[in-house]
Amino acid sequence: MQAELTDQILDLPPGAHLCLLYDRDPQEQMPALIPFIQEGLSKNEQFVYVADDHTVDELADVLRQHGIDLETESNKGRLKLWSRNEWREPGELNTEQKIQQVRRIVQQAVDSGFKGIRFAVEMTWTLGPDINVRQLEHWEAAINTLFNSSFPGRIICQYNRSRLAQDVLMAALHTHPQAILGGEICSNFFCHDERVLKGHSHLNAPSEDIKDITSAAERVNWMISRLKQGRTAERQNQERLREELERRKENNYTNQQLAAIVQSSDDAIISQDSNSIIISWNSGAERIFGYTAREAIGKSITMLIPSDRENEEPDILKRICNGERIDHYLTVRRRKDGSLIDVSLSVSPLKDATGKIIGASKTTREITRQKQIEETLQQRTKSLEILNRIAEKLISERDLEPLILSVVDAGRELSGAEFGSFSIT
Repeated sequence: MQAELTDQILDLPPGAHLCLLYDRDPQEQMPALIPFIQEGLSKNEQFVYVADDHTVDELADVLRQHGIDLETESNKGRLKLWSRNEWREPGELNTEQKIQQVRRIVQQAVDSGFKGIRFAVEMTWTLGPDINVRQLEHWEAAINTLFNSSFPGRIICQYNRSRLAQDVLMAALHTHPQAILGGEICSNFFCHDERVLKGHSHLNAPSEDIKDITSAAERVNWMISRLKQGRTAERQNQERLREELERRKENNYTNQQLAAIVQSSDDAIISQDSNSIIISWNSGAERIFGYTAREAIGKSITMLIPSDRENEEPDILKRICNGERIDHYLTVRRRKDGSLIDVSLSVSPLKDATGKIIGASKTTREITRQKQIEETLQQRTKSLEILNRIAEKLISERDLEPLILSVVDAGRELSGAEFGSFSIT
């Protein structure tokens, strides 16, 4: 969980404004704050920490324990540890005056050459009779308008649930776009800062989904529970997205491998649509049929089919459209130069992403040489059978005339001569 929170903290964009709700132990703050501070210092951003739950000395000790060189960073002006008195101006909380105060701090950081500014504010500074919740709610909503891309700022407002009133916590949840709850950052769909700036306080006019919950504490608990549920759902969606991206990445890699295999295959691998128009043509098809991909793609597959076999294509397509697969279909095809070749054809349905059959994928292997070898072997086998038969006759036959006739018949079979080409004189 800590690693995930750290990653979320490091990904915070300029202008990020978060509320951190923690319970009785102030140490619950540090898992989020330490990486927030360390990253800011490493990027030469000024960091202002307003301590109140801690004293400044207590906070300094905590930061040292986490490896922050307090003296060096303070001497460079990069790290400022303030008490509530340095942050809070006397009197009531006035949004415009507070904005001017923060802008002065930002301008001083700019003038000092810092690349940005970060604040971590312990919100117990709001305790006391001079600040009412409506003023606090309005101020927190106004913070979202303070920073811009020209000088990035980020701020984490820390709310101690054991010390601050429930309506203060509700004000926080209505004005921060993100909330740190239970060790992770949750997108806050209860944030309505624009409405607050227009004078619509959710304290007096709660939203429809919580108006039936009368207790402020129950409302806060319900809102926190919903935000955590939302974060769980978001995390699950992110995990599903990562899995889908990995699957697509693997599929893309597999597709690239398959494409390379198809392109380098000695066989002709051809795809065609349902109208028999060629849509892909590999190098094996170029070698076997003599057409380049540019010449073949967009043409009808029938240019490869001899006229006496034109009925084969409709029959093949009909079977493919019925979901059949055709393996090792022996036939004849025509090359670009008009010569005929013996081929073995395998055909499978070509489907789109929905599983609909949109054409056919054909693998064609030239077997002309193979057939020639087979025919030669068959002829030699036949010749051996004839010679064996004559040998048996020579051994067994005692009568000369039948023996001569057998030899003549064998000669005719071996030579392929017509009857009568051999005569006995």
